[in-house]
Amino acid sequence: MDHCTFAGGTVAIMNVGSGPGLIDHLTALNMGSYQQMIEPTYEGPDSTAGWSNPDAPGSPNALYIEDSTFGHSGSIWDGSCVFQMMYGARVVARKNTLNAVMYEVHGSPGAIGGRWCEFYDNTFTNGAICIRAGSGIVFNNTGSTQFLDMLEEDSGYPALYQIGRGQNQTLYPAYAWGNTLTPALNQGGDCSAGAANMVQLNRDVYIPSSGTTLPGTCTVGQAYWKTDAGGNWDTTNGTANDGALYKCNSGGTWDLYYTPYTYPHPLQLGTGTSGDTTPLSSPTGLKIR
Repeated sequence: MDHCTFAGGTVAIMNVGSGPGLIDHLTALNMGSYQQMIEPTYEGPDSTAGWSNPDAPGSPNALYIEDSTFGHSGSIWDGSCVFQMMYGARVVARKNTLNAVMYEVHGSPGAIGGRWCEFYDNTFTNGAICIRAGSGIVFNNTGSTQFLDMLEEDSGYPALYQIGRGQNQTLYPAYAWGNTLTPALNQGGDCSAGAANMVQLNRDVYIPSSGTTLPGTCTVGQAYWKTDAGGNWDTTNGTANDGALYKCNSGGTWDLYYTPYTYPHPLQLGTGTSGDTTPLSSPTGLKIR
């Protein structure tokens, strides 16, 4: 779905799965308060398949939302969400512009929360990120971010579906770096209540360092964003390498863990033929009644 403009609304307008698929060049500048515009799920509210089926960081098998603009005429405290990920959803949101709205990975007590997120290279004006479930990668989000919260509402570690859990509830840390704000762990009052000490640094969430040279030693779970690796996954620039994340394994050495998926998403360009970068033409003759 691409190049659509929404005048406004006070309820969710899209209930979608977790792809593979793409939403791009969507413009919504008058989003409603205390609502989510997009509701990504995996197989619905009664399914835990999103938590049992495998995934891979940087995979095309997610819902991608990119090159879009979202806004709300009021305050970020009005609770206007671009999306609330639920029921094992997997979403990559990148290269978007947000004004007084937030991304949210939903995770109410006892509910099947969102499973995997990748939020990067977004520009915020008085926006926010609220992660209440699952795991993911959050980096290089800039601008005036009011909060970047990672929390769990249930007590008793590990809670089902909480941050830092992955396939079949195994430990699967989240990584966040290079953002305007350092993640606030267990912070209640911004977007939800947070149970004390449920999300811990260097267990559930890690903050990688970055540069061009991998450290000679490392601790299991630690990560490093290598700026001269990864290949040209961002095809809009002329650099040979746009960065890749390395993770320390149980042997104390580094493994390549994550390279972002090709940007722009291949569905934006051409006919799918190798080397065809001609933008897709806009559809014509459509009517919505």
